[in-house]
Amino acid sequence: WQQPTLNTRTGDTVKFAAAHYNTEILKSIDNEWRKTQCMPREVCIDVGKEFGAATNT
Repeated sequence: WQQPTLNTRTGDTVKFAAAHYNTEILKSIDNEWRKTQCMPREVCIDVGKEFGAATNT
């Protein structure tokens, strides 16, 4: 008998947990996540200039 590796357990847990979420909730989370992504790079540069922050950190 072998104890499952962390990767195997994590994968199983994610699949199991995802089955219990409402599709609308997942869409909402995905939309918010996409808003935090910095694509294309030009947008990152503009935001960095606006806030005076470096974009390469």
